[in-house]
Amino acid sequence: LRGAFLFYLIASLGFWLVNGLSLAEEWRRAGEAGVWLRALTLEGTSNLVILALFVPVALLERRFPVSLERWRTALPVHALGVTAFSLVHVVSMDSLRALLWPLFGEFFYEFRKDVLSYGLMLAVLAIMRELEDARQRLRAAREDARADHVITLRSGGREIRLPAREIISASAAGNYVEVITPTGAHLARMTLTRLISLLETAGAEPVRLHRSHMT
Repeated sequence: LRGAFLFYLIASLGFWLVNGLSLAEEWRRAGEAGVWLRALTLEGTSNLVILALFVPVALLERRFPVSLERWRTALPVHALGVTAFSLVHVVSMDSLRALLWPLFGEFFYEFRKDVLSYGLMLAVLAIMRELEDARQRLRAAREDARADHVITLRSGGREIRLPAREIISASAAGNYVEVITPTGAHLARMTLTRLISLLETAGAEPVRLHRSHMT
């Protein structure tokens, strides 16, 4: 039974693609737009119901096999069987089409627009979170400068805390500031103006020699 079902499944997939694409092509030639998904969905409901009926048909055929010896008994049974098969197929297929196509047709139509709306929401939330994180870091840096006379720098994804008195000079480098200390240089993501403000909050007296350099 398993091998027979697998064989029928492969054949059914072939029928689904051929019938679905043929139906879509007919609709396209008639001037309808967006027909491929609808045709494949409608044909797919038919194939899905038929696949679900394979096992009952197989069990009936096992009980009443079609053979030369038993065809007189099997024929009327399978005549009733095909009637029931067709009835279940049509009713189930139509029910699935009435349920699925309005749902998926509307879904795929709206999905393209919903992707933009969802992406915009994520972008707004991410931006606001980054702004809030930046405000929190700035507030914490000011508190550290005021209370502990420590300047907090973010360099290369890590946080560096330097005593204000150890900062010898600093130069602006785009969106970064190169801070010189007795132990070396640190490239921090901040403006020179913000660094000067933190140093002043820490009690230091930085001198701005140029708009891009202080000591």
